[in-house]
Order: sequence, then C-alpha cells, then structure tokens
Amino acid sequence: MQEAEDQRMRVAGDEPPFTGEKLMVAVNQARVRVIIPKLRGVGLARWADDVAGEVALSAWKSRERFDPNLGALQSWVNRIAQYRSADRIEAESRRNGDLLAERDGDGLSVEEQLARAEGDRSDHVADVAETVAERLEIEEWLRPIMFTAARVMDPTAFVHGLHTHMLFDCDVKAAARVLGISEARVREHKRSLELYAQVIHRALEKGRTLTDGVRLCDVVDCLPEPGVAGSWTRQMGEAVVSWPGRINDVPVEHVMKKTGWTYDTSRQYLSTTRALLSVALGVIEAERANTKEKGQR
Repeated sequence: MQEAEDQRMRVAGDEPPFTGEKLMVAVNQARVRVIIPKLRGVGLARWADDVAGEVALSAWKSRERFDPNLGALQSWVNRIAQYRSADRIEAESRRNGDLLAERDGDGLSVEEQLARAEGDRSDHVADVAETVAERLEIEEWLRPIMFTAARVMDPTAFVHGLHTHMLFDCDVKAAARVLGISEARVREHKRSLELYAQVIHRALEKGRTLTDGVRLCDVVDCLPEPGVAGSWTRQMGEAVVSWPGRINDVPVEHVMKKTGWTYDTSRQYLSTTRALLSVALGVIEAERANTKEKGQR
C-alpha cells in the first residue's frame, strides 16, 4: 500500500520525503529503543505493536510535513514514538486507575488485568506527527536561544526547565516524578528558563535592529513588558537604571523606595534582574557584532 502511494506521488511529480520501507525501518528501531522500554516500565508492553502501528500511521499521514533539513527521519519517528507511548500510558491509566508494575490482590499482572477489562477501547488519541514537525521547525529558531540560556543559567535549572518543556510538555507533576525533585522546584526551574528565553530572544532582536550605540533603556527593553509573565523584572529594571551610579552598586533600599516591595523581595528580585540585564547586554553586543561582520562579507 505504501509502495503504491510512493508510486502515485512520483507520477504526480511529488517525490516522497521517505519511502514506506525506510519508514518501517525507523519505526522498528523506535519500537525497540523507545516504545518497549517506556511501556514495559508500567506493565504495558503488550501494547508495543499497537503503538508502533500508530506511530507508522501518524508519520505516513504527515510525511509531507517532514523536513530532512531539520533532522533525521529516525529522530522524527522517535519523537512521535515518545508521544504515542505517553498517550497510551495516559489513556490506560485513565481507564484503569494507577498502573502498578507487578500484580494486584487477585494475582493478576497489569497486562492480564487490562486484557480482562479490555472491552470497548475505541478512544481517539490525537495525532501528534504534525505537532512534532512543528516543534522541529520551532526548534530551528529556538536553538540559539537555548544555546545562550545553557551558557548563562544555572546548569541544573536549565536542564530541568528544558526537560519539563521538551520531554513532559510542561506537565510539572510528570517531570517532578521522573526527575526526582519537588513540583515546586520543577515549577521554579521551568519559569526561570522561560524568563531567560524571553530576555535572550528580545536581546537577539534588539541586536539585529540597533544602529546606534547600546543604551541602558535598550537593555531594559529586553525585559518582559507589563502584562507578560516575568514583568516584575521590567519594574525592577526601571528602578535599577534610575540609580545615578553603577548598576552593581544599586542599594536594596533604593529599589524598595521605587517599587514599594519588601526588603527580602527587593533583594531577591534585584539579584535576578541584574543577572538578566547583564545577559541582555552581552547578547545585544554579540549579535550586533555578528550582524556587522555578515554585512562586511
């Protein structure tokens, strides 16, 4: 069937991005390396073939969205397999309660319980192939932002924040369970990454468009504006630049007077905002230098 579809696309003048044979090779590898390990951990290995079939169907239906310039076919299929496996685990957990790895009071394994209670399992699982393709496209412009964030953030906070977004779809509970840390810590690291990413993204854009020298107001403008998550940094930034001396010498009392915040809040926010302003300035200057160098070639 897939070979016939390949031939139909060629006749129509559209070369398929990959053949059905190559897809099945990739799916088989994903089955061994991704699907089985994930399902086996919760006693659902019996669903491996079904999930592999869903992965193949999803990838084939969305093959026109696959761009080999953004990554290898195997990586794309593996990502779909991760989503499909997670979907299957979630669906079975929802239908059967918490899935335990071994046996229940009747001596039945989870797989045997599921087989006994199988009945009508016609729940629709949303297609994820297009989502994966879109994420690969997004990651193309995210790459320099994440590269910079990895260099300037606390390494642990960066890794936890990135994993929470990319591997757990911002599911704080799932991330906390797998990473072995509290939900509060996961949430803190997630927000920290989001804040740094915002500032770095704004600084990159600023560095590409500035024609004159960098001013303090340009750097502060890289902080989130009012109404956006992390907007407290903008208020803090404006308080910081109102100090007549060096930014590193701004006293907590000056910030308290300008913002009305308590001493502890002002001290904590001041430290974070100084770090963000420093990152923004560095990114702006580096991007301006890169833009200038490209213009001279």
